[in-house]
Amino acid sequence: MAMSSPTPEERGIVLGVEERGERFWLLHWLGVERGLRRGLLRRSRKSARPDFLDSARARFEPNRSGRELFLAEYHLSCRRTAVGRSYERMQVAHRVAALVRANADPWPESEELVELLETFAEAVAAGHPAEPARLKTLFRMSRMQGLPVREDWWVRLPPSDQRRADLLLARPLAELAEPESAPAGDLADRLEVWLGTQAGFRVPARPGFGASSR
Repeated sequence: MAMSSPTPEERGIVLGVEERGERFWLLHWLGVERGLRRGLLRRSRKSARPDFLDSARARFEPNRSGRELFLAEYHLSCRRTAVGRSYERMQVAHRVAALVRANADPWPESEELVELLETFAEAVAAGHPAEPARLKTLFRMSRMQGLPVREDWWVRLPPSDQRRADLLLARPLAELAEPESAPAGDLADRLEVWLGTQAGFRVPARPGFGASSR
């Protein structure tokens, strides 16, 4: 990834923050104009660091060698701390973020992807069922990439799972009852496998989210 020149401020979403030694955080950022970027942020007690799934405006600058980016400005628009109050929601959110981080460089329409992830993050932060939100997000990501998700992944499902997938994909999250939401995790897992085996996506191992990945 080229990291040789300063960039103007852009809107985006934080896909992860990792510790880098004792002095820095590493920010994984998806911007509407330049897509996926990674930038270092010096740790400070005076200011709060960016957080996972923040929506913000950020500006990066290269270091003297031009090989690394540093976060120069950060203006928070929305913080979604409610996601971290549930282990399940946090786990699901990190799975989606890890998949995007592994495959979003390059991505043809970064703005559309940022908006999709913000919709996902808002739903999870609001307490809506997390696995149906993941299924909807992966399905829409596949459609955005022009992949034959309906024509290939869906038709391979048994008829009973096709009906479950149709219900989960069509019904708003706020209207899903617990029994209807139950198959969503398995369907999302199978869609993720399809993305890896049939569509060439890089599917990372299930990420952790302890002190070094938040």
